[in-house]
Amino acid sequence: MVGWSKPTAEALSTGAGRDGRVSTPDGRLDLDMAVSKEMGGSRERRQP
Repeated sequence: MVGWSKPTAEALSTGAGRDGRVSTPDGRLDLDMAVSKEMGGSRERRQP
């Protein structure tokens, strides 16, 4: 396939497992993550 390039993405996940932050270098994605309420966490942030 001439002229075709493979799409790529880059993101950084920080924190302790399911409790942390996920973001992309361009800032389009920037989320605080937390353990679900059913697993003893708070629902105040996004679930992984």
